[in-house]
Amino acid sequence: MQRQVKKTTGPALKRYTARLLQLLRQAQSRVASSNPELRPRALSLSEGARRLWIKFADECEMELSAGGKFEPIRGFANKLPEHALRIAAVLEVVEDINAPRISAGAMDRGITIAWYYASEALRLFEQGSSSMEIQRAEKVLKWLHERWGKPIVALPHIYQFGPNSIRDQARAQEAVSILVQHHWLYPIQGGAEIDGKRHREAWEIVAR
Repeated sequence: MQRQVKKTTGPALKRYTARLLQLLRQAQSRVASSNPELRPRALSLSEGARRLWIKFADECEMELSAGGKFEPIRGFANKLPEHALRIAAVLEVVEDINAPRISAGAMDRGITIAWYYASEALRLFEQGSSSMEIQRAEKVLKWLHERWGKPIVALPHIYQFGPNSIRDQARAQEAVSILVQHHWLYPIQGGAEIDGKRHREAWEIVAR
């Protein structure tokens, strides 16, 4: 969809371009006068930036697990914390070529951009692969056979204890409907009692 260009966009891009040209025209540290290889200096992390990065890295690690958000793009997402660091370093140096360390502000912006790249990778994956609804239903089926351990199940069990990507009632209902259509679940007329609690809707699980 077409969008109205903000009046501040043009001047901001000009300032950014001018800043990049200024940085590129500066003399760069070389390995030796006879060796044109660049010798970049190290940038450390401020304490605030380090805390943000550790939290981000841990979140990525959790989402890489089976059933996690990043499972479909594991190869890319596995390096996401490194990408965030590099982006933050670039942003810091663009602001101050002599910055001694990466600030918390630059790290926060680097993480924001890294999240954006991850969301785009997921979007492209969804467009180029089979239906995400089918994939979620397959995850539920695998969980029912390998983790649930009971012959019948109710909807709350799926979105409360099932795969991380199915943690709301709507997605759980969607997955159940697909599994019923493919004869992996059969509705139990009148519901059933599971773990001492009565459920109006319950399904029998078909063994593999």
